[in-house]
Amino acid sequence: MKHFPFYVLMLLMALSLQAQESPWRLGASGLLGKSKFTFTDAPSEYTNQLAFQSGLYGQYARPKSRVAFRLGLAYSHTKGGYNGTSPSFDFPGLPSIPGDPYKANFEYSHILLPMEMLVDLGKDPEKGFYVLFGPALQFQIKRRAERTEYFNGVPLTREISESADRKLDLLGEFGLGYTFSLGSGYHAFVQPMLSTNISGNILDFISQEKGGTTDPITSYVYGIALGVSHRL
Repeated sequence: MKHFPFYVLMLLMALSLQAQESPWRLGASGLLGKSKFTFTDAPSEYTNQLAFQSGLYGQYARPKSRVAFRLGLAYSHTKGGYNGTSPSFDFPGLPSIPGDPYKANFEYSHILLPMEMLVDLGKDPEKGFYVLFGPALQFQIKRRAERTEYFNGVPLTREISESADRKLDLLGEFGLGYTFSLGSGYHAFVQPMLSTNISGNILDFISQEKGGTTDPITSYVYGIALGVSHRL
């Protein structure tokens, strides 16, 4: 028994060495920023509103490799909208009657499955800048849309409801971040990030389906992501 502390120390050192050599990391991250949508029947005056994401990811990288791969699962909540004015009324021989203003607000909840590649730009594996990019599948789980019209300054709000809504979309993601070591196998990162379906409703195009008026043509989410990971 007198050698028991020595054996325990050797076991802890072996486990620590194994953890350092493991190619796998498990992490948690969150994003806070803004979202913007464009729609088929909307004017150009869009409003950027709150967006946030939170989730988990697994990361794989071979030892001494500057390329890593991430697979994540996240919850996303975004808001957007636009302001407009109804068409004016014109009668021959009479002054034009201006249209009433209105605004539309949209709120979406999604499950995201990002599949990203991370390329290390520095020489130190423990800290430095990196770029991150890749596709993400976006599954819609909740949608809310409302329109507020003003008649002589009196607001009238009604909820927009339709059955033709897109449940799945394909996004592209890009980020430029900085990672640093916290010790004991832990790392943290800070990362400005953009995700968008800038190509439009690509999955609708493939399936030859048409989205409804509450389905955005393009969506943009941008903000600052923070996260922490641990080597398994």
